[in-house]
Amino acid sequence: MKLLSTKFNVVTQPLFLFPFATAINFFSITALIIIAGFVKKEGLAADIAIIQGAILAIFLSLSGNARNLILASKNDTDEKDLLYFRLLILLPAIIAVIFLIKISINVSISLVFALVLRKCSEWFAELQLANREKCGDLIFAMRYIKVNTLGLLAIVSTLIFSGLEMFYLSLYIWGILPLVFLWPYIRFIAGVKLLKVSFKQLVPHIGSTAIIGVSTFIFRLLVIILAGKILAGQMFSAYALGGVMSALYTYAVGPSLMLENRPRSLKPLIFIVSFCVVSGMLIILTKEFWSEMIYSPIFLSGLGYSIIGGGLMILAQRRRLYLLQVCKCDVFVPDALVNILLTISVPYIYYLTGETSFTFFFLWSAVLNCLFYLPINKRIVGMTL
Repeated sequence: MKLLSTKFNVVTQPLFLFPFATAINFFSITALIIIAGFVKKEGLAADIAIIQGAILAIFLSLSGNARNLILASKNDTDEKDLLYFRLLILLPAIIAVIFLIKISINVSISLVFALVLRKCSEWFAELQLANREKCGDLIFAMRYIKVNTLGLLAIVSTLIFSGLEMFYLSLYIWGILPLVFLWPYIRFIAGVKLLKVSFKQLVPHIGSTAIIGVSTFIFRLLVIILAGKILAGQMFSAYALGGVMSALYTYAVGPSLMLENRPRSLKPLIFIVSFCVVSGMLIILTKEFWSEMIYSPIFLSGLGYSIIGGGLMILAQRRRLYLLQVCKCDVFVPDALVNILLTISVPYIYYLTGETSFTFFFLWSAVLNCLFYLPINKRIVGMTL
Protein backbone atom coordinates (compact mmCIF):
# COMPACT_ATOMS: atom_id res chain seq x y z
CA MET A 1 0.00 0.00 0.00
CA LYS A 2 3.01 2.29 0.01
CA LEU A 3 2.37 3.20 -3.60
CA LEU A 4 -1.10 4.48 -2.75
CA SER A 5 -0.11 6.62 0.19
CA THR A 6 -1.69 10.06 -0.11
CA LYS A 7 0.88 11.98 1.91
CA PHE A 8 1.32 15.43 0.45
CA ASN A 9 4.60 14.84 -1.35
CA VAL A 10 4.46 16.34 -4.81
CA VAL A 11 7.50 15.87 -7.01
CA THR A 12 8.50 17.77 -10.08
CA GLN A 13 6.69 16.21 -13.03
CA PRO A 14 6.87 16.54 -16.81
CA LEU A 15 4.85 19.55 -17.88
CA PHE A 16 1.12 18.83 -18.09
CA LEU A 17 1.35 15.03 -17.77
CA PHE A 18 -1.39 14.75 -15.14
CA PRO A 19 -3.45 17.56 -16.72
CA PHE A 20 -3.37 15.57 -19.97
CA ALA A 21 -4.55 12.42 -18.17
CA THR A 22 -7.31 14.42 -16.49
CA ALA A 23 -8.31 15.99 -19.80
CA ILE A 24 -8.69 12.56 -21.41
CA ASN A 25 -10.81 11.48 -18.46
CA PHE A 26 -13.03 14.56 -18.40
CA PHE A 27 -13.39 15.49 -22.07
CA SER A 28 -13.68 12.17 -23.88
CA ILE A 29 -17.44 12.53 -24.43
CA THR A 30 -16.96 16.14 -25.50
CA ALA A 31 -14.44 14.88 -28.07
CA LEU A 32 -17.14 12.61 -29.50
CA ILE A 33 -19.45 15.61 -29.93
CA ILE A 34 -16.75 17.52 -31.82
CA ILE A 35 -15.83 14.57 -34.04
CA ALA A 36 -19.47 13.72 -34.81
CA GLY A 37 -20.02 17.31 -35.88
CA PHE A 38 -16.97 17.36 -38.12
CA VAL A 39 -17.88 14.09 -39.88
CA LYS A 40 -21.34 15.56 -40.62
CA LYS A 41 -23.27 13.41 -38.13
CA GLU A 42 -25.06 16.41 -36.61
CA GLY A 43 -27.99 14.36 -35.30
CA LEU A 44 -25.65 12.06 -33.38
CA ALA A 45 -23.72 15.07 -32.09
CA ALA A 46 -26.95 16.60 -30.78
CA ASP A 47 -27.96 13.30 -29.14
CA ILE A 48 -24.57 12.93 -27.43
CA ALA A 49 -24.67 16.57 -26.36
CA ILE A 50 -28.10 16.34 -24.72
CA ILE A 51 -27.18 13.04 -23.02
CA GLN A 52 -23.96 14.61 -21.79
CA GLY A 53 -26.01 17.59 -20.61
CA ALA A 54 -28.20 15.31 -18.51
CA ILE A 55 -25.12 13.49 -17.20
CA LEU A 56 -23.53 16.81 -16.23
CA ALA A 57 -26.78 17.95 -14.65
CA ILE A 58 -26.52 15.04 -12.21
CA PHE A 59 -22.88 13.92 -11.99
CA LEU A 60 -21.31 17.37 -12.22
CA SER A 61 -23.92 18.57 -9.74
CA LEU A 62 -22.66 15.98 -7.27
CA SER A 63 -18.94 16.32 -8.01
CA GLY A 64 -18.32 19.03 -5.42
CA ASN A 65 -15.16 20.47 -7.05
CA ALA A 66 -13.50 17.16 -6.12
CA ARG A 67 -10.16 17.54 -7.88
CA ASN A 68 -9.54 20.99 -6.44
CA LEU A 69 -10.41 19.80 -2.93
CA ILE A 70 -8.10 16.77 -3.11
CA LEU A 71 -5.16 18.72 -4.53
CA ALA A 72 -5.62 21.47 -1.93
CA SER A 73 -5.82 19.07 1.02
CA LYS A 74 -2.79 17.74 2.92
CA ASN A 75 -4.63 14.79 4.47
CA ASP A 76 -6.98 11.98 3.46
CA THR A 77 -10.19 13.38 4.95
CA ASP A 78 -11.65 15.10 1.89
CA GLU A 79 -10.68 12.21 -0.34
CA LYS A 80 -12.38 9.61 1.84
CA ASP A 81 -15.51 11.72 2.14
CA LEU A 82 -15.69 12.22 -1.62
CA LEU A 83 -15.21 8.54 -2.48
CA TYR A 84 -17.79 7.30 0.02
CA PHE A 85 -20.24 10.00 -1.01
CA ARG A 86 -19.92 8.94 -4.65
CA LEU A 87 -20.36 5.26 -3.83
CA LEU A 88 -23.46 6.10 -1.81
CA ILE A 89 -25.07 8.32 -4.43
CA LEU A 90 -24.08 6.38 -7.58
CA LEU A 91 -27.27 4.36 -8.15
CA PRO A 92 -29.67 7.28 -7.49
CA ALA A 93 -27.54 9.42 -9.84
CA ILE A 94 -27.81 6.85 -12.66
CA ILE A 95 -31.59 6.59 -12.21
CA ALA A 96 -31.90 10.39 -12.19
CA VAL A 97 -29.94 10.73 -15.45
CA ILE A 98 -32.06 8.15 -17.26
CA PHE A 99 -35.28 9.71 -15.95
CA LEU A 100 -34.15 13.20 -16.96
CA ILE A 101 -33.39 12.07 -20.51
CA LYS A 102 -36.59 10.04 -20.83
CA ILE A 103 -38.86 12.99 -19.93
CA SER A 104 -37.00 15.53 -22.05
CA ILE A 105 -36.06 14.07 -25.45
CA ASN A 106 -36.18 10.85 -27.49
CA VAL A 107 -32.71 9.31 -27.98
CA SER A 108 -31.29 5.80 -28.33
CA ILE A 109 -31.34 3.98 -24.99
CA SER A 110 -28.20 2.07 -26.02
CA LEU A 111 -26.38 5.36 -26.47
CA VAL A 112 -27.67 6.59 -23.10
CA PHE A 113 -26.48 3.52 -21.16
CA ALA A 114 -23.08 3.51 -22.89
CA LEU A 115 -22.36 7.15 -22.08
CA VAL A 116 -23.66 6.82 -18.52
CA LEU A 117 -21.36 3.82 -18.01
CA ARG A 118 -18.41 5.85 -19.26
CA LYS A 119 -19.25 8.74 -16.96
CA CYS A 120 -19.55 6.45 -13.93
CA SER A 121 -16.06 5.11 -14.67
CA GLU A 122 -14.64 8.61 -15.16
CA TRP A 123 -16.33 9.88 -12.00
CA PHE A 124 -14.32 7.55 -9.77
CA ALA A 125 -11.18 7.77 -11.89
CA GLU A 126 -11.21 11.55 -11.27
CA LEU A 127 -10.52 10.94 -7.57
CA GLN A 128 -7.78 8.42 -8.29
CA LEU A 129 -6.04 10.74 -10.75
CA ALA A 130 -6.00 13.56 -8.20
CA ASN A 131 -4.64 11.14 -5.58
CA ARG A 132 -1.85 9.97 -7.88
CA GLU A 133 -1.03 13.57 -8.87
CA LYS A 134 -0.47 14.53 -5.22
CA CYS A 135 1.93 11.60 -4.93
CA GLY A 136 3.70 12.37 -8.22
CA ASP A 137 2.95 8.89 -9.61
CA LEU A 138 4.02 9.52 -13.20
CA ILE A 139 3.90 5.85 -14.19
CA PHE A 140 0.20 5.71 -13.39
CA ALA A 141 -0.45 8.86 -15.44
CA MET A 142 1.37 7.42 -18.46
CA ARG A 143 -0.53 4.13 -18.29
CA TYR A 144 -3.84 5.92 -17.97
CA ILE A 145 -3.08 8.16 -20.94
CA LYS A 146 -2.02 5.27 -23.18
CA VAL A 147 -4.99 3.00 -22.44
CA ASN A 148 -7.64 5.70 -22.75
CA THR A 149 -6.08 7.31 -25.83
CA LEU A 150 -6.12 3.99 -27.65
CA GLY A 151 -9.70 3.44 -26.52
CA LEU A 152 -10.81 6.84 -27.82
CA LEU A 153 -9.05 6.26 -31.17
CA ALA A 154 -10.86 2.94 -31.50
CA ILE A 155 -14.19 4.64 -30.83
CA VAL A 156 -13.50 7.33 -33.43
CA SER A 157 -12.55 4.66 -35.98
CA THR A 158 -15.82 2.81 -35.51
CA LEU A 159 -17.75 6.08 -35.75
CA ILE A 160 -16.14 7.00 -39.06
CA PHE A 161 -15.75 3.61 -40.74
CA SER A 162 -18.48 1.38 -39.22
CA GLY A 163 -22.22 1.48 -38.64
CA LEU A 164 -23.97 2.74 -35.53
CA GLU A 165 -24.45 -0.78 -34.11
CA MET A 166 -20.69 -1.38 -34.03
CA PHE A 167 -20.20 2.15 -32.67
CA TYR A 168 -22.60 1.48 -29.77
CA LEU A 169 -20.94 -1.87 -29.01
CA SER A 170 -17.49 -0.32 -28.88
CA LEU A 171 -18.84 2.43 -26.63
CA TYR A 172 -19.60 -0.13 -23.90
CA ILE A 173 -16.06 -1.52 -24.02
CA TRP A 174 -14.67 2.01 -23.96
CA GLY A 175 -16.97 2.84 -21.05
CA ILE A 176 -15.28 0.47 -18.61
CA LEU A 177 -11.64 1.33 -19.43
CA PRO A 178 -11.11 3.68 -16.44
CA LEU A 179 -12.29 0.91 -14.09
CA VAL A 180 -9.26 -1.18 -15.04
CA PHE A 181 -7.14 1.02 -12.76
CA LEU A 182 -9.59 1.57 -9.93
CA TRP A 183 -9.65 -1.54 -7.72
CA PRO A 184 -6.36 -0.90 -5.81
CA TYR A 185 -7.50 2.62 -5.04
CA ILE A 186 -10.86 1.51 -3.62
CA ARG A 187 -9.08 -1.11 -1.49
CA PHE A 188 -6.72 1.53 -0.15
CA ILE A 189 -9.51 3.93 0.86
CA ALA A 190 -11.60 1.13 2.35
CA GLY A 191 -8.60 -0.03 4.40
CA VAL A 192 -7.96 3.31 6.08
CA LYS A 193 -8.46 2.95 9.82
CA LEU A 194 -10.63 5.14 12.00
CA LEU A 195 -12.80 6.15 9.09
CA LYS A 196 -15.20 8.97 9.93
CA VAL A 197 -17.21 10.09 6.96
CA SER A 198 -18.74 13.60 7.00
CA PHE A 199 -20.40 15.28 4.04
CA LYS A 200 -21.03 18.63 5.75
CA GLN A 201 -18.07 20.47 4.24
CA LEU A 202 -19.00 19.23 0.75
CA VAL A 203 -22.40 20.95 0.78
CA PRO A 204 -21.39 24.41 -0.57
CA HIS A 205 -19.16 22.82 -3.23
CA ILE A 206 -21.94 20.45 -4.29
CA GLY A 207 -24.27 23.45 -4.47
CA SER A 208 -21.81 25.21 -6.76
CA THR A 209 -21.37 22.29 -9.14
CA ALA A 210 -25.12 21.54 -8.98
CA ILE A 211 -26.07 24.92 -10.38
CA ILE A 212 -23.50 24.51 -13.17
CA GLY A 213 -24.67 21.00 -14.06
CA VAL A 214 -28.39 21.72 -14.05
CA SER A 215 -27.94 24.97 -15.97
CA THR A 216 -25.84 23.18 -18.61
CA PHE A 217 -28.62 20.67 -19.23
CA ILE A 218 -31.35 23.32 -19.39
CA PHE A 219 -29.20 25.43 -21.71
CA ARG A 220 -28.65 22.54 -24.13
CA LEU A 221 -32.30 21.55 -24.03
CA LEU A 222 -33.34 25.13 -24.84
CA VAL A 223 -30.92 25.25 -27.79
CA ILE A 224 -32.32 21.99 -29.20
CA ILE A 225 -35.91 23.17 -28.75
CA LEU A 226 -35.26 26.56 -30.35
CA ALA A 227 -32.77 25.57 -33.05
CA GLY A 228 -33.73 22.00 -33.94
CA LYS A 229 -31.39 19.00 -33.86
CA ILE A 230 -29.29 19.76 -36.95
CA LEU A 231 -28.43 23.35 -36.10
CA ALA A 232 -28.09 22.45 -32.40
CA GLY A 233 -25.62 19.70 -33.31
CA GLN A 234 -23.51 22.20 -35.25
CA MET A 235 -23.60 24.71 -32.38
CA PHE A 236 -22.72 22.13 -29.72
CA SER A 237 -19.74 21.06 -31.80
CA ALA A 238 -18.72 24.72 -32.18
CA TYR A 239 -19.12 25.39 -28.44
CA ALA A 240 -17.15 22.27 -27.54
CA LEU A 241 -14.32 22.97 -29.97
CA GLY A 242 -14.20 26.69 -29.24
CA GLY A 243 -14.16 26.07 -25.51
CA VAL A 244 -11.40 23.46 -25.55
CA MET A 245 -8.72 25.85 -24.27
CA SER A 246 -10.80 27.18 -21.40
CA ALA A 247 -12.12 23.74 -20.45
CA LEU A 248 -8.61 22.28 -20.40
CA TYR A 249 -7.47 25.12 -18.17
CA THR A 250 -10.47 24.89 -15.83
CA TYR A 251 -10.52 21.14 -15.26
CA ALA A 252 -7.00 19.94 -16.13
CA VAL A 253 -4.15 22.44 -16.33
CA GLY A 254 -5.31 25.14 -13.91
CA PRO A 255 -5.67 22.94 -10.79
CA SER A 256 -2.20 21.48 -11.40
CA LEU A 257 -0.67 24.95 -11.68
CA MET A 258 -2.29 25.90 -8.39
CA LEU A 259 -0.93 22.70 -6.82
CA GLU A 260 2.59 23.61 -7.97
CA ASN A 261 2.19 27.15 -6.56
CA ARG A 262 2.38 28.80 -9.98
CA PRO A 263 -0.88 30.78 -10.09
CA ARG A 264 0.89 34.09 -10.80
CA SER A 265 2.43 33.13 -14.16
CA LEU A 266 0.83 35.75 -16.39
CA LYS A 267 2.88 35.65 -19.62
CA PRO A 268 1.68 32.21 -20.82
CA LEU A 269 -1.87 33.11 -19.83
CA ILE A 270 -1.83 36.39 -21.73
CA PHE A 271 -0.35 34.64 -24.79
CA ILE A 272 -3.07 31.95 -24.75
CA VAL A 273 -5.88 34.48 -24.30
CA SER A 274 -4.50 36.64 -27.11
CA PHE A 275 -4.14 33.59 -29.35
CA CYS A 276 -7.78 32.63 -28.73
CA VAL A 277 -9.06 36.13 -29.47
CA VAL A 278 -7.02 36.53 -32.67
CA SER A 279 -7.86 33.00 -33.91
CA GLY A 280 -11.56 33.51 -33.28
CA MET A 281 -11.59 36.83 -35.12
CA LEU A 282 -9.78 35.31 -38.11
CA ILE A 283 -12.32 32.48 -38.35
CA ILE A 284 -15.20 34.97 -38.21
CA LEU A 285 -13.61 37.18 -40.90
CA THR A 286 -12.81 34.30 -43.26
CA LYS A 287 -16.17 32.53 -43.03
CA GLU A 288 -17.46 34.52 -46.00
CA PHE A 289 -14.85 32.85 -48.22
CA TRP A 290 -15.51 29.33 -46.97
CA SER A 291 -17.56 27.04 -49.16
CA GLU A 292 -20.85 26.11 -47.50
CA MET A 293 -20.40 22.66 -48.96
CA ILE A 294 -17.76 22.09 -46.26
CA TYR A 295 -19.05 23.92 -43.16
CA SER A 296 -21.87 26.43 -42.90
CA PRO A 297 -21.21 30.11 -42.11
CA ILE A 298 -23.28 29.88 -38.92
CA PHE A 299 -21.10 27.00 -37.67
CA LEU A 300 -17.92 28.97 -38.40
CA SER A 301 -19.35 32.06 -36.69
CA GLY A 302 -20.24 29.98 -33.64
CA LEU A 303 -16.76 28.48 -33.65
CA GLY A 304 -15.07 31.87 -33.93
CA TYR A 305 -17.08 33.52 -31.17
CA SER A 306 -16.67 30.43 -28.96
CA ILE A 307 -12.87 30.53 -29.34
CA ILE A 308 -12.89 34.19 -28.31
CA GLY A 309 -15.14 33.27 -25.38
CA GLY A 310 -12.76 30.48 -24.44
CA GLY A 311 -9.92 32.97 -24.11
CA LEU A 312 -11.98 35.28 -21.88
CA MET A 313 -13.22 32.33 -19.84
CA ILE A 314 -9.64 31.43 -18.88
CA LEU A 315 -9.26 34.79 -17.12
CA ALA A 316 -12.35 34.20 -14.99
CA GLN A 317 -11.58 30.54 -14.26
CA ARG A 318 -8.06 31.40 -13.13
CA ARG A 319 -9.51 33.50 -10.33
CA ARG A 320 -12.16 30.87 -9.55
CA LEU A 321 -9.49 28.17 -9.15
CA TYR A 322 -7.43 30.45 -6.91
CA LEU A 323 -10.44 30.95 -4.67
CA LEU A 324 -11.05 27.20 -4.47
CA GLN A 325 -7.53 25.88 -3.97
CA VAL A 326 -5.50 28.68 -2.42
CA CYS A 327 -8.08 30.72 -0.52
CA LYS A 328 -10.17 27.57 0.16
CA CYS A 329 -13.42 29.51 -0.38
CA ASP A 330 -16.63 28.17 -1.87
CA VAL A 331 -17.83 29.85 -5.07
CA PHE A 332 -21.53 29.03 -4.90
CA VAL A 333 -22.83 32.60 -5.19
CA PRO A 334 -20.94 33.70 -8.35
CA ASP A 335 -21.51 30.30 -9.99
CA ALA A 336 -25.23 30.50 -9.27
CA LEU A 337 -25.61 34.06 -10.56
CA VAL A 338 -23.64 33.41 -13.76
CA ASN A 339 -25.53 30.26 -14.72
CA ILE A 340 -28.99 31.55 -13.83
CA LEU A 341 -28.42 34.70 -15.90
CA LEU A 342 -27.09 32.66 -18.83
CA THR A 343 -30.04 30.26 -18.82
CA ILE A 344 -32.79 32.87 -18.62
CA SER A 345 -31.14 34.99 -21.31
CA VAL A 346 -31.20 32.24 -23.98
CA PRO A 347 -34.86 32.51 -25.09
CA TYR A 348 -34.83 36.30 -24.68
CA ILE A 349 -31.78 36.82 -26.93
CA TYR A 350 -33.09 34.25 -29.43
CA TYR A 351 -36.42 36.04 -29.89
CA LEU A 352 -34.57 39.35 -30.33
CA THR A 353 -31.94 38.25 -32.87
CA GLY A 354 -33.08 34.86 -34.24
CA GLU A 355 -30.70 32.05 -35.22
CA THR A 356 -27.69 34.36 -35.11
CA SER A 357 -27.97 34.36 -31.32
CA PHE A 358 -26.75 30.74 -31.12
CA THR A 359 -23.31 31.79 -32.32
CA PHE A 360 -22.84 34.15 -29.36
CA PHE A 361 -23.97 32.09 -26.37
CA PHE A 362 -20.58 30.65 -25.38
CA LEU A 363 -19.01 34.10 -25.65
CA TRP A 364 -21.86 35.53 -23.56
CA SER A 365 -21.20 32.88 -20.90
CA ALA A 366 -17.54 33.90 -20.79
CA VAL A 367 -18.46 37.59 -20.46
CA LEU A 368 -20.77 36.80 -17.53
CA ASN A 369 -18.03 34.82 -15.79
CA CYS A 370 -15.58 37.70 -16.23
CA LEU A 371 -18.10 40.21 -14.90
CA PHE A 372 -18.57 38.22 -11.69
CA TYR A 373 -15.07 36.86 -11.05
CA LEU A 374 -12.61 39.50 -12.22
CA PRO A 375 -13.87 42.33 -9.95
CA ILE A 376 -13.48 40.18 -6.81
CA ASN A 377 -11.48 42.16 -4.24
CA LYS A 378 -7.76 41.74 -4.93
CA ARG A 379 -7.05 41.86 -1.20
CA ILE A 380 -8.98 38.61 -0.87
CA VAL A 381 -7.44 36.69 -3.75
CA GLY A 382 -4.01 38.35 -3.68
CA MET A 383 -3.49 38.23 -7.45
CA THR A 384 -3.77 40.38 -10.54
CA LEU A 385 -6.17 39.80 -13.44
